[in-house]
Amino acid sequence: MARWAFFTTALLAAFVFARYRLPGHNILWSAFLILMLMPNIVNLPTLFELLRDTSLLNTYTALILTGMAGGQVFNLWILRNFIEDVPEELFEAAEMDGAGPLRQIWNVVIPMNGATLATLACLSFIGGWNNFLLPLLVIRDPDRLPIAVGLFRLGDAYVPDWGPTMAAYAIASIPMIILFIFTMRFFIRGVTAGAVKG
Repeated sequence: MARWAFFTTALLAAFVFARYRLPGHNILWSAFLILMLMPNIVNLPTLFELLRDTSLLNTYTALILTGMAGGQVFNLWILRNFIEDVPEELFEAAEMDGAGPLRQIWNVVIPMNGATLATLACLSFIGGWNNFLLPLLVIRDPDRLPIAVGLFRLGDAYVPDWGPTMAAYAIASIPMIILFIFTMRFFIRGVTAGAVKG
């Protein structure tokens, strides 16, 4: 749910960056692009200290808050580029009909970029499902571990029990399989949407 809330926030922010030229627009956009160049692991020591100082270690709140902010720069960058490709005439026609910014997003941006939004939603879900490094550092209680870390700690260090381990991996892959069965056509369309211009 947290990722969906910030996914919506990324869409709103991308609309503002694509449609409006506010003071400091270029500086702020350059700062966002610099954030894309930074590997996530660089932030882990500082993030761990922040979570420790705020008493959020070994809590779901830590994972929710970091998950809400994770990947937003990438979503914002992709959505801004696709919103800029929407013909200006459609926004002008919507404004003449009395549509405000939120109505333009709902009636113009979302229908024209449905495949892109579906692709980013799939990638966001996969990123949350496969989140490993931060939960490994933050969560101490074995009962609270997410699926990726739980699978990692399932096997024995010396003599792994391959039967239960492989069964657990197969069960953990079921949500991903279901996701791609129902969203494959949107995912493929979104991935290939920018391949051909014109």
